[in-house]
Amino acid sequence: MTVAAQDKITVVFWDIDGTLAETEKLHDSKYRAVASSFIGCPVKDEEWFYTVGIPEPEMFKRLQKIFPEVNDFARFHEEAKEYYMAHAGEIKRRPAITQALDLLEAAGVPMAAVSGSRGYAAVRTLDAIDIHPDPATDFKFVLSIDDLDGHNGKPDPYCYLKARKKMAELLGVDEERINPVCIEDSPTGAEAAKAAGFTLIFRPVDPKVAFPQADVTVNGDAEFLAALKNMVCPPPAAKKSAPAFKP
Repeated sequence: MTVAAQDKITVVFWDIDGTLAETEKLHDSKYRAVASSFIGCPVKDEEWFYTVGIPEPEMFKRLQKIFPEVNDFARFHEEAKEYYMAHAGEIKRRPAITQALDLLEAAGVPMAAVSGSRGYAAVRTLDAIDIHPDPATDFKFVLSIDDLDGHNGKPDPYCYLKARKKMAELLGVDEERINPVCIEDSPTGAEAAKAAGFTLIFRPVDPKVAFPQADVTVNGDAEFLAALKNMVCPPPAAKKSAPAFKP
């Protein structure tokens, strides 16, 4: 079914880690601490790698290749969870997020969080930055890797496709009317958004990280807010003035 542009409903799907919240250092230190626990000594800097945007199951596989001692996923998960929950009180919103949420709420734009993290981390992180998803509010739900029906997390697009379906159900409209704008900070998440066929605002934590397929890439806070406003809250079309009356 083809839906006219004016009949589409723009929604925003937020990534959480590094996008809504400054958690990437916490996730990195979490995995490093757990790996150290398995091998019985601190992980050396030269043995470590870029961990941004990597889901927990994939992290386990990568660490296992480097450290064969990392051989028990259940233990890995529990230690990671324990570390994260113990330090979650340190989490802050990323700069300009408060202004961005205010902008979207004022415009009545439906939102949701789509995370590559486990459910415990996604919910605890949102709670730490005072975001409480509720279908009765503009920020309607959070979707984590635990909600993907056995499918892979990012960069697989399934998480975003499921989020669009869920948003359509909550709004009571056909799925084809949902026009998602995704906000991501890592190439892993950005790849998922574009594979789903959605519009992408790419706002990396590290300006040196690029994702050429993004619809818009922003770095500064003002640039981010301007892009969000232009893409999600465009000004209404100017009304044509009636011709002057001539007696």
